[in-house]
Amino acid sequence: MGRFFHCHKKISFYGSPSWGKREAEGVTNVCFCISLLFLLQYSYNHMANKKVSKIPRGKVTTYGVLAKKAGIKSPRLIGRILHENPDPRTIPCHRVVNWKGMVSKNFAFGGASAHIQKIEKEGVLVKKGKVDRKYFIS
Repeated sequence: MGRFFHCHKKISFYGSPSWGKREAEGVTNVCFCISLLFLLQYSYNHMANKKVSKIPRGKVTTYGVLAKKAGIKSPRLIGRILHENPDPRTIPCHRVVNWKGMVSKNFAFGGASAHIQKIEKEGVLVKKGKVDRKYFIS
């Protein structure tokens, strides 16, 4: 406990460098909540990346379908997680499109043109930035 408290002692949530017992408990609670948030974020990232890795070559899915499979409520969160993809070679985030079948304009690894190029390289037909429905998996 002492070491955990000590590492956060320099950060003053209450505007006072000299803390009493009540403030120390508050900091511990805040740090515990932040730790839980980081753990939850890691869990979401892990689940999303695991599901994306299972999308076969030549197929695509949507952010919404992926969110349901990963147990995440928000398709937007899936988009953010994939935008921060740490390893695009093993986690094929280019195989995920929006619910209309449109590729991402803000694809993290080169924009829409790179997104289209990666999908087409795997044999997926893209017309006017939109993927044909026959390539979708659910």
